[in-house]
Amino acid sequence: MKRKSKGQIFVVGVVLLVVILALFRESFFVNPPSTMTSDDLLDNIEKEFRYTAGISHKAQADRLSNLSSFFRSNVDGFEGLYMIVFTEAAEYTVHTGNFLRAKIDGEIDVSGSSPSSETISVADGSVQIENFDATGNVTLELTYTAGGPDISEEFNFDTDGHTTVFYDIAIKENDKVMRRKGTVLIV
Repeated sequence: MKRKSKGQIFVVGVVLLVVILALFRESFFVNPPSTMTSDDLLDNIEKEFRYTAGISHKAQADRLSNLSSFFRSNVDGFEGLYMIVFTEAAEYTVHTGNFLRAKIDGEIDVSGSSPSSETISVADGSVQIENFDATGNVTLELTYTAGGPDISEEFNFDTDGHTTVFYDIAIKENDKVMRRKGTVLIV
């Protein structure tokens, strides 16, 4: 007596359908590779720095520190340094934030101020605050070493209640370094 096949073709069809769907899913539904280049990423990071710097009150010092920590934790190769100068009447405060993955040692030299220079030593991931007395237009020069040759940055600001932010951010990728530097004046 001949046995009739009941359901074997159905089981084989289901197995083939599962295999085909699994292959289809792997080839079409995986996350596409990122099309954002490191240069695009650095442009976005710079925009975030400029936006955060534009918040004109002392909370921006904490925000820039938090933003730098966030980028360093979430963006491979991110490094950053910033200086925020808060001016009030005849005095100003300089916040130096170091996220360069190395301690920096250096000096802040200022024209028309008292004291005329301050030595700084800022640990990686830290902020150092210095206070100065001055009036008028001031030129600030930061010279520092972070495990290599001396680096010097200079910018001008007024002591008439404005806030100035200098930033130097970079992404290091293999042997390539992409860098953005700028100054933001908040009136």
